[in-house]
Amino acid sequence: MDFELLKDLINRINTGIIVVDHDVKIQHWNRWVSKVSRLSSKDVLGQPLISTLGLPSDSPLIPLIKQALQRGMASVLSNTLHINPLPFYQDCGSSDKYVEQQITILPIRTAEKVRHCLIHIQDMSEAYARESLLQQNSQKLKKLSLAVEHSPTSVVIADTNLTIEYVNPKFTILTGYQPQESIGQSLSSLCADENNRQQEQQRRLSLLSGNEWQGEVNYRRKDGQSYWAKECISPIFSTTGEVTHLVIIQEDITEVRKITAQMSYQASHDMLTGLINRREFEVRLKFAISAAHLKLNNYTLFFLDLDQFKVINDTCGHIAGDELLRQVSCLLQQHFSQANTLARLGGDEFVILLEEVDEQQAQNKAYELINLINNFRFCWQDHVFSVGVSIGITHIDINSANYIDVLNEADTACYAAKDAGRNRVQVYRHNDETLLRRQDDTYWANEIGEALDQNRFALFAQEIVPLNKKCNSSFEVLLRLVNHQRELISPAKFLPTAERYHLATRIDHWVIKNTFNWISRHSDQLSHVDHISINLSGQSLGNTPLLNYIISQLKLNKIPAQQIYFEITETAAITNLSAAKMFIESLRQHGCKFALDDFGSGLSSFGYLKNLAVDVLKIDGMFVKDILTDPIDEAMVRSINDIGHVMGIETIAEFVENDEIAHHLKKIGVDYAQGYAFSKPVPIDEILIPISSQNKEIELID
Repeated sequence: MDFELLKDLINRINTGIIVVDHDVKIQHWNRWVSKVSRLSSKDVLGQPLISTLGLPSDSPLIPLIKQALQRGMASVLSNTLHINPLPFYQDCGSSDKYVEQQITILPIRTAEKVRHCLIHIQDMSEAYARESLLQQNSQKLKKLSLAVEHSPTSVVIADTNLTIEYVNPKFTILTGYQPQESIGQSLSSLCADENNRQQEQQRRLSLLSGNEWQGEVNYRRKDGQSYWAKECISPIFSTTGEVTHLVIIQEDITEVRKITAQMSYQASHDMLTGLINRREFEVRLKFAISAAHLKLNNYTLFFLDLDQFKVINDTCGHIAGDELLRQVSCLLQQHFSQANTLARLGGDEFVILLEEVDEQQAQNKAYELINLINNFRFCWQDHVFSVGVSIGITHIDINSANYIDVLNEADTACYAAKDAGRNRVQVYRHNDETLLRRQDDTYWANEIGEALDQNRFALFAQEIVPLNKKCNSSFEVLLRLVNHQRELISPAKFLPTAERYHLATRIDHWVIKNTFNWISRHSDQLSHVDHISINLSGQSLGNTPLLNYIISQLKLNKIPAQQIYFEITETAAITNLSAAKMFIESLRQHGCKFALDDFGSGLSSFGYLKNLAVDVLKIDGMFVKDILTDPIDEAMVRSINDIGHVMGIETIAEFVENDEIAHHLKKIGVDYAQGYAFSKPVPIDEILIPISSQNKEIELID
């Protein structure tokens, strides 16, 4: 080959060629070397390679060149072992960058002798960059693979036909299927039922369009158990934009679904009986009223209240009461089909919503219920109880108002049935006077609640006069409700409702608080008062928070406890005997005294006196007012007074309306009298002013 042609060819190749002689002097280098060394080939020919390139004395290139020249041995010097053996640079603009080099040193033999050495330099920058990128990608892929392998969520890779190509370990834990059982199968064939398979095909069509899908899906494990997964499916695209694979990520939300379902159940069901609760029933009742307004259906509402429940609850305790409610609920569920809505509103109150029954059918069903409950016997330990039920009925049609009014109608009818003797059925009718009176209870319940919140009560007091001994008068605190027109309402109007709607204890709390505060403020103006009597309702007996409140208020207001008498009715004491005993004994230990009010109106009065540590008997006014004309009433008053004195208990006669009755009571030996003969109830502040009849001495008429 022509030497010039060979020289031109060597200059054109994209690698470096350097030829040195036996003295390591440059005989030739091509254009590539001139470019990267930035030295002209003309200026370097015949010059020593080492000094021309400024190689250090410890350069690894020098012994390899000498080895090739002296021994004829070829060598390769890689940049991976020796960084940039030759000071060659790429043209990178503002900064220089070393050429990543791989150098091959070859001996050139001429006539069997090595006279020259060829140094071949290859730029490995791009190759090394690709290799580095490949290593980085490999590391990233390894990290990604580890992340997928250890992911807390199930990861599945499938082709566009939803055939599984990869599953991570979490998938196996979640489903029970090993990789060899899963790969090659479709997810639907492994875990889904028929409905899910249809949904999966719909999802597949959406995914093939390039859309991501998210949702909650119910699957089955290998062992047949159901599980819920929060699923996210994403398409994988090729460089041309086509969907090639699908990534399916599943998060096990079975427990979350169970908890959510449980919370939803608890929000709509009564935990004691398993029946739907008031909240859920009101939703269904609203729907029924809407349907009735649209003439789609007619409904009938039963309101049930168990009779004798309180007796069982008080006699055997709340555990027994709860068990009774559970058994009655089961009884009702067995009797009514699932098409009817049965709910527990609270306490011993139940409601039933019936569809498409006329008035006669409704009443027949109600009486069936009464017979069902009457035939039921509740057994608890050594006791067997019979239970009754009172039922109120209201019909829901196009004229029905809102759900509150409908419930009130049924409630009113139910309590009318109770008032009529219990174990009865009462149908609500808008013009029924008895039911209209019952509706007054709703009014008074609201009025009492507002009066308590707005402090619209007033304290009055009535004098209690000594008949047979010289001492100061006492006063009974009485209550009046002040309506929005600033009129005073007698307690006879609202206290029965307060008892029925369990507001009596709140009223007692108000009276105690305000009476104690009043006594504390006016203690220096009450020297003429022996003691103050405060009435307590039957509901307050056994109320531990109220008991503790009374004790704390006595101490807070620095009131001598012996100046406070509490009055409880005989009926309340007998009904709650154990609670009354505990309540009385606790407060008597602190110095308070007790009066048994309306004595004689209850049953077995004298027998119960042995069990109640009271200080005063208030003889019921029904015996006192006719004492002058009715010998039986006179005998009753004498008997109560005698028994009381034998037991060391003082007596007070109520309803003393004239002086003649007062004289006769004094003659019998009754200790105190209270009534219009001495004073009417007055605003409590007025007792701070001396009353003309105070300490009035009554002379006997012979």
